[in-house]
Amino acid sequence: MEKIKVLSLGLSQINFLEQLFKKIKIKEDHFSFYADNFVNHTNIEPQKGIIDGFYNFEAENISFFNGILYFFKSLRRKLFWKQFFLELHLKGIRSLWSFIKENSRNLYIVEKKILPLDFDVYHFNSMVKPRVKYAQYLPNDKNIVCSFWGLDLYQRSGVNNNYYTGLALKKANVITVQSIEMKEVVMAKFGRTLEEKIKVITFPLSKTIFELIDYYKTQPQKIDGYKNKLGIPKDKIVLSVGYNAASNARHIEILKELENLSPALKQKLVIVLPLTYGRDDSYLKDLNACISKLSYLDVITIDDYMDWQDLALLKVSIDVVVQLPKNDALSSAVLEVMYAGGIGVLGAWLPYGVYKRTNIHHEEIAAVNELGMAIESVCSNLKTIKEHCKNNSVFIKEKFLSEKIDENWISIYKT
Repeated sequence: MEKIKVLSLGLSQINFLEQLFKKIKIKEDHFSFYADNFVNHTNIEPQKGIIDGFYNFEAENISFFNGILYFFKSLRRKLFWKQFFLELHLKGIRSLWSFIKENSRNLYIVEKKILPLDFDVYHFNSMVKPRVKYAQYLPNDKNIVCSFWGLDLYQRSGVNNNYYTGLALKKANVITVQSIEMKEVVMAKFGRTLEEKIKVITFPLSKTIFELIDYYKTQPQKIDGYKNKLGIPKDKIVLSVGYNAASNARHIEILKELENLSPALKQKLVIVLPLTYGRDDSYLKDLNACISKLSYLDVITIDDYMDWQDLALLKVSIDVVVQLPKNDALSSAVLEVMYAGGIGVLGAWLPYGVYKRTNIHHEEIAAVNELGMAIESVCSNLKTIKEHCKNNSVFIKEKFLSEKIDENWISIYKT
């Protein structure tokens, strides 16, 4: 069977894409996958043979001669002048030189570096202006897939960003989002004419972490050993907040709410903050200052990347996970805790409607200032609520670990 070559552009982040590529290759080995701007936010090495080649088009040099040549070529593009006056209007005359250089360079990269590689599918990941910059230069007959991840949709906006992202979406054969709620936001921002292109589909999750969770759930001694390594007493209720170090997780606001709990309840808790990626020194300084002022509240931060075993042990050690970011897509990290039997306390404003639709039990609050009351209720009824959560793993398997996800992605790539 003829090979299908897929190039990932934008942000080729391992935890999103490696599982997708691996599962497709298992089903249909005539696929090959290549990645530009490859990023690994874990200490787990990429598996060999999954990604067939790596590129860094951003690092490609363009000679002075080609710069001049592609400047004149870019002048013949209809979009050039529209974008020229848009840049002039939004940023002023001083921005035009940078715009001209970038425009010429991007056209050169596409025509001389990307198109000669003869890919069948161009998959743009993370839909913001810097990630989709090559899309507008691709020929109209190319198979283009555009995938929103979450924060790219909810946190990035503005006329300039939305214009260039919109160009990529118009070119796309398929646009993917992870929830119905995200689909509605895309159409609200970029137009309902895109509706037929939009597919609601999650990225495949790693079965490794779920298999390890299943194993460690039957190994109480190993769980106790892991808790001991972190400094968590066996009799404490383990409450985790978010899954990264980004300010969007609102650790400080959440800790201030937890500080208002009764001293008796606070002494029953251990707060775990996973801060392994998305780190910002300024925010972490403020977070540490907040932690230092807490009374009767034991806080443990996890700063180093974890391997699969420690990740799974962390998930099965958590009794309650608090997820109240300002915005988010579906979080696999939170899903893993709920799969392990932990209770999710989630923001009602988040696009997590799929959990209700698939009977995944969790608690919801409408605002951060409702957290204290929710935690008091959860801790008072911990065993009862955990009993309600006992089938979460079944529902999560059916919805998020289904073979249909892989098959739907194969169909998208063959569109």
